[in-house]
Amino acid sequence: MAQTVITSAFERYKAQEAAGGRRILLDRYIFASIPDLDPATPPGKDDAMPAAEHIVWRQNVDTSGMVNEDVVTYSVTLMESVGDFSFNWMGLINSESGTLCLITHLEPQMKVRTADGRQGNVLNYSSNLKFSGASEQTGITTPVSTWQIDFTARLRGMDEATRLASLDIYGNAIFFNDAFKVTKTGVGTAMLSPGAAYLRGLRMELDKNTTLTYTADKEQTISVDCALKGTLTGENAAVFTLVNQPARDYIDGLGFAHFVEPIARIARDGTITDLRKTRKPTSQVLDGDYLRVAGNLKEIADKGENAIGEARRHLNLGNSATRDVGKTKNTVAAGDDPRITGAMQKDRNGDDIPDRELFVNNLLKELLSSICPAGTPIPWPSDVLPDRDKYAFMQGQTFDRAAYPLLAKAYPSGVIPDLRGWTIKGKPASGRAALSQEMDGNKSHTHTARALETDLGTKTTSRFDYGTKSTSEDGEHDHEFGNRVWSYWGDSNHLSLHVGNGERTKPGGRHVHTVYIGGHEHTMYIGPHGHIVIVDADGNAETTVKNIAFNYIVRLA
Repeated sequence: MAQTVITSAFERYKAQEAAGGRRILLDRYIFASIPDLDPATPPGKDDAMPAAEHIVWRQNVDTSGMVNEDVVTYSVTLMESVGDFSFNWMGLINSESGTLCLITHLEPQMKVRTADGRQGNVLNYSSNLKFSGASEQTGITTPVSTWQIDFTARLRGMDEATRLASLDIYGNAIFFNDAFKVTKTGVGTAMLSPGAAYLRGLRMELDKNTTLTYTADKEQTISVDCALKGTLTGENAAVFTLVNQPARDYIDGLGFAHFVEPIARIARDGTITDLRKTRKPTSQVLDGDYLRVAGNLKEIADKGENAIGEARRHLNLGNSATRDVGKTKNTVAAGDDPRITGAMQKDRNGDDIPDRELFVNNLLKELLSSICPAGTPIPWPSDVLPDRDKYAFMQGQTFDRAAYPLLAKAYPSGVIPDLRGWTIKGKPASGRAALSQEMDGNKSHTHTARALETDLGTKTTSRFDYGTKSTSEDGEHDHEFGNRVWSYWGDSNHLSLHVGNGERTKPGGRHVHTVYIGGHEHTMYIGPHGHIVIVDADGNAETTVKNIAFNYIVRLA
């Protein structure tokens, strides 16, 4: 039995608070495990707080209430989430000052936390503090009746919930095998067979053969009357009796519910008719009619090859159900086959992959090769590579063909093309090799150029007076007659002239002439005509189009 004492420290604390006009406040429980503590020995009024290594739990007071004006109660509940630890010492303190006010010695108590499928426990403790004017000095005026739990209704509710759960499974009444079967043994006597049964959800059991005595030469019905009886502090049990008349379910004078079910009808001549609804216990049904996990389909295998083949066909898995089990081609995997044990679980979403980074790399390697084969020029809008280990700028550099075999397939020479300042053109149908270069140039063409043709008509030159001019002094000469000429005329009107061969005229001397060129003008005609036109050069240093500069990069693989 627990031993409790109010400490001397509390008496001093109480007087101190009263002198200062303050209320007494006890607000925390301390739980400790004290070695070699005798729970039958009362605590000492001057006992101190246990050493820190012995304290296992601290928790604030959950609630408090007034029993009467001189008695107040403090309560604490250790929920199922608290544990695991044991304790045999409990103290109630004022947490602000650390004053130990109430000490209780207990039998060792075990507090278990709910965890890993194990159900924990809930412990509730209350401490009564009695002194004159306790309610007034602590300020606790709420009656304990307003918060203390009445477990009666709850326990009855739990019993009823259990009964209803069984009722859902077994129905109004079910008797396993020969349980409660009435068998005639003589005139006015019969025997009830042992066994278990469920009646309106209550389990009742007859542990041995029982003799039944009844009135002979009388038609009657034997029924079993069952009720759940017991006390809140004791064990509840389904209690049953036998009655020899039909009856309905009822509630007795003490408030217990009784459930009545007929089990046999006895005719006047002693013939007994079994009225029970029977079946095998679930354990027997499962043992004979169902496969057991521990058997690993042994129940089917024990029935022979025909049963095995029939079971396979019922799986509706096509030829997979009829193939042999093995680890080679055209067999079905089973047991510790690595194809099964090493398989990924879909609900883990890849979380069970040992090396997820390697898995992703292997997964994306083929995908990237199909989407963007190694060697494909990729426009990149930055001077910084996305990943220096996986990409390179295309600037005419060499690369390790052994380290990047896929890139070597695209560029067998081991040299990445220099695409700086170059654009990519689809390879013509003929006449060029892949990766060959073509310099810039315009397509061959001609230009037509001419000046505008205009008829300027007849134009007049300007007028100017040149005055009188002299010619040069020169021109002395004579003339020679190279033939003889005879002329003879017979009349008196003509002269006869004879010029012999070699005869000459009289020489004329050197002389000059005076020429007057007065003011005059000329008329000049300029008709329709053309001119030679020169077209000046224009354009950039090289042929180009409107563009945006990107770096070309290539994937290393």
